[in-house]
Amino acid sequence: GGAKGDQMAKGVVLIHKQLCGVTKRTEDVLETVDASRIRLVGIQAQTVFSDYQYVRLILRHLLSNALKYSPADSMIELQIESTSVNNVACVSFRVVNTVGAAGMPDPAQVFSRYYRSEAARQHVGAGLGLWLAQAVARQLGSEVHFQAPHGQVLFAFFLAQA
Repeated sequence: GGAKGDQMAKGVVLIHKQLCGVTKRTEDVLETVDASRIRLVGIQAQTVFSDYQYVRLILRHLLSNALKYSPADSMIELQIESTSVNNVACVSFRVVNTVGAAGMPDPAQVFSRYYRSEAARQHVGAGLGLWLAQAVARQLGSEVHFQAPHGQVLFAFFLAQA
C-alpha cells in the first residue's frame, strides 16, 4: 500500500487538497492495474479539488478489487461524469463489474476491515482494500457507496468539482 496507506492504517492522515485533473489521475491509476479489461466511459476533462494521491488510492483499490473478483474475460467500466450532490457540482466515479465466482459481496459488511466473502478467501489479500478506500474517501469528505444494479457490482464515490 505505500507510505500513504500505512499512515491511513495508523489513523494519521495529512490531506493536501489541490486542483487535480481527472484525466491525469485516471491515467496514473490505469498504469498500475490491468487496463486492458477496463473501459473508460464519460468525460474526464473535469477538475476536482482534492488530494490526488488519495483519489488515486481509492480508484486503484476499487479497480483492482473489480479486476480480482469479476470473471477473467469480463470488462470493467470506470464511469466518470459530472453530477450534482446536494446542489454541489461534483464528479462521480463509478466502477462497475460483473459478479464473479466469489459472488456478491455482503452490503452490510463490504467496507468492514478484513471482510472477505467465503468464496473470496482463495484470493490473495487482507480484505483491507475497500475498508481503506472508504476510510480515505471519508477523509476527503466523500463516501464510497456500494450498489448491486441488475446483478452487477457497483462502487461509486463523488468529489466536488473545482
